[in-house]
Amino acid sequence: MASYPSRSGSLSLGRQDETALHWPDLIYAQFRRVGIRQVGYVPDAGHSRLIELCVNDPNIYDVVLTTEEEGVGLVAGAALGGERAALLMQSSGSETASICSR
Repeated sequence: MASYPSRSGSLSLGRQDETALHWPDLIYAQFRRVGIRQVGYVPDAGHSRLIELCVNDPNIYDVVLTTEEEGVGLVAGAALGGERAALLMQSSGSETASICSR
């Protein structure tokens, strides 16, 4: 369990809270475990740590997108080429992707 400073002293976080603070690292570890070779993303502050990890990994080809819709083609193309890819989406991108798949 980690302790973080707060105004009233030290704040102790439970395992669930600690995991929430490190979710980008957990997702990146899963990307490595399953062999993700391409990651598409629209730059976004919420994903900045995960994007940084992917950009700095020489085994992952990172692709900056202008819209999440472009990522559907990226992931499909990777699959057709025999590679695994991931698409990072903001919450609004999930709705966009569902509209594209209709």
